[in-house]
Order: sequence, then structure tokens, then C-alpha cells
Amino acid sequence: MVVWAADIGGTNIRLAIVRRNKIVARTVIPAMAPLGLRAALKRMVGVWTQLHADPRITTEKISAIGLAIPGIVNPQTGQIYPMPKGKFADAPRLFAGPLLQKILPVAPFWCNDAHAALAGEHRFGAAKGAKNVVLITLGTGIGTAVMLDGRPLFGAHGMAGNVGGHTTIDIRGAACLCGNIGCAETRASTWMLPELAQGISGFNGSSLASLPLIDFENLFAHAAAGDAAAQKILNQCLHTWAVLVCNLIHQYDPELVLLGGGIGSQHKAIFPFIRRFAKQHSWAKWPLDIRPAMLGPDAGLIGIAHLAALNRGRVR
Repeated sequence: MVVWAADIGGTNIRLAIVRRNKIVARTVIPAMAPLGLRAALKRMVGVWTQLHADPRITTEKISAIGLAIPGIVNPQTGQIYPMPKGKFADAPRLFAGPLLQKILPVAPFWCNDAHAALAGEHRFGAAKGAKNVVLITLGTGIGTAVMLDGRPLFGAHGMAGNVGGHTTIDIRGAACLCGNIGCAETRASTWMLPELAQGISGFNGSSLASLPLIDFENLFAHAAAGDAAAQKILNQCLHTWAVLVCNLIHQYDPELVLLGGGIGSQHKAIFPFIRRFAKQHSWAKWPLDIRPAMLGPDAGLIGIAHLAALNRGRVR
């Protein structure tokens, strides 16, 4: 079975051809989220078609399409709910089958991107065999997904366990794109990082000030080199992520907490801090495993391909 898979992020879209749960071709394109999801889907079909046309990849026909979406998706109806400002504003209008059939060659299956990543990790990665899992993805934003007693948690509208990044960490904090205040994302996410840096004392004299782009790769590197401003920002991010982990432990009582995404799976310095913090501040005084996700940036692609294969033919 061949699946066209997409992990749609706020900054980039990862595309893959997946055959028998293995990625046989892949690429990344810019999301261009302000232009809408309809425009993105048209570009995606063109890229998928080019990848699939390579006879070295596969000559099999496409069987399913899976879309991991950076927003709330109702698992019963497939309705996408409005996303934060600037993220694919037209997405809620595209869930109806006839609209999608004008763009995509096969009826797609879609779900939230963190749910897709958790499905990938549970089936093929670090959560294999576990029944109670919290996944936190650290990237452009902060995504979360939860599995309880071996079943993904959705709630009435698909939101349950899915918006950990938009839980309030600071009641006097900044307004978030989602409309809430003091969200974890406003204190420790890629999209907010340049603003956080410019607001920190000592930024003008920091080595960060000369960078054309402030991202977490630069932040970790400059903090390790001894830059005081970078260390302050990183300390805030580490505390924010640790508090979020504790909140999710208290809410869902997992046996396993996974950190993934572009940030969470790459920087080993995160884990000792969060483990110490959780041991000291959470109620979980029993053995609790906090570790990196195994599949890295492939988790969402493999997960959504697996789910699409299971649910092919269902327009979501």
C-alpha cells in the first residue's frame, strides 16, 4: 500500500511517499500558512506527483492520503476548527468531501499533527507497548497529545489533551495568538523566540543581537558559549517546558512522557532539567519515564500514513 503523507506545520510542510510503513521519498516545502490550506494542498499534490513519478520510488498506485493538521480536528466529523491567527484561515471550510475531491486524487484522512505523531510513536517508536502516554512536541509552537488505557484521548470535539501549549503558565503573561493569555507558547516557542529575546535585559549587548535569525539552535549554542542573555532566555524556556510537563502529569497520570518535535528530540540538555523538576515538583513519586521521542521529524509522517491506511476512503 502506498500513502501520500503530509505533516503540515506552521513554518514548513513535510511530504512523503510511504510504502508498507516505510518512507521511500520525502521533501520539505514552505507552509506559506497565510495563503491558506487550499493553496497549500494544491502545491502539495504537485510535489507528491513529482515524487511518485520517479520509477525508482514506486510504480504502485496511491491507496490513501494522510494529512496531519496543526489544529483541532473533530474525530467524529473531520471538522477542522479555526486555528490561531495566521495559520491556514480557510481550513475550517475545507473539510467537506466535495471541496477536497476537487484538489486531491483520493479522499484523505486527517487528524491533529500531535495525534499523528503519537500514533507513530505508539505503533513504531518510543511509546510502543505503553498504554498511558503524554507526547509534547516542541517546534514552531507546542503541541500535545494523550493516550489513556491504550486509546487516544479526543473529548467531545477532538480538543482533549491537545492544547497543552495553550494552557496558561503565566496569569499576567502576554496575549497569545490563540486568544488566551500567558500560554506556554508565549514563553517558550519558536514563533515567540525573537520577541522574547528582544525583551530580555542585556539583549543589545548579547551575541544574539547580531544574528539574522534567532531560533533554538542558535539559542542553545550561544547559551553554551556563555552568553548571559541566551542563558536567561533558555532558563525561562526550560522552566516553562518543565511546568507544562508537571501540569500534564497531574492531569493525565501517564506512565511515559515523550518530548519530540524539532526542539524536544534534539537537545539532550532539556531532559535532565525536566526530570529533576518533575521529581521535585510533581505528585508522581512513583517511577515515571520522561524521554525523547524516537522517530524525530518522521513521527507525524509515519503516524498519519498508518492512520490513513487504516481509515482509507473516509473523507475527514
